[in-house]
Amino acid sequence: NEYNDKLSVLNAIAYLQDRSGRTHTAAALELTRDDMFSTSNGGRSGDDDVVILMTDGKSNINQDETVPEAEDLKNDGVRLMVVGIGDRVNMGEVNDMATDPDSTNTFFVETMGDMEDAASDILDELCQ
Repeated sequence: NEYNDKLSVLNAIAYLQDRSGRTHTAAALELTRDDMFSTSNGGRSGDDDVVILMTDGKSNINQDETVPEAEDLKNDGVRLMVVGIGDRVNMGEVNDMATDPDSTNTFFVETMGDMEDAASDILDELCQ
């Protein structure tokens, strides 16, 4: 609810920082499904639910749960767009998580510095 136009989203993305460490994507997806779209957290009936997941594409905590959690989220009607970041992205995992078709719901950037271009492409796709 904080960002209402393309420019404010792009400005927020410009300040993202690369964080190294473990990747527990399954837990993030579960939390998103359980909490993010409730009316108490800003969910609005009648609006499309969209998640933009940015990941190195290499889940390493409960990795067997990552794709099933993504499937549960998509089965709830959420469009899941996934951005793979870095030179070791598991594009298979990225594609498996994303809503089909992959051509409009998966993106790849080599560095966090390239995120603004991907964000612009995503916003163009969403704001047609």
